[in-house]
Amino acid sequence: MLDNVLALSSYEPLIPITIYPHLSLLSLIIGVFFMAWFFTLEVTSKSSSNLFKELTTSLIGSTFLGFGTVFLLLSVGIYV
Repeated sequence: MLDNVLALSSYEPLIPITIYPHLSLLSLIIGVFFMAWFFTLEVTSKSSSNLFKELTTSLIGSTFLGFGTVFLLLSVGIYV
């Protein structure tokens, strides 16, 4: 029984832990860029609003901000 437990390999994540801070910074920067772009789309003229462009921009921005937040939490030791 003990031999079976010792023969198991330890868990290794798909993404190395050492690049979590870099991934969080990159994802948050891209997310803030798309968030700012979305805000400028909303503030500018309403006559030329494009729903597809607004939804695409908000989806990309929120996805990058979400992943950036997760990697930021993981890089400081809060495992979610």
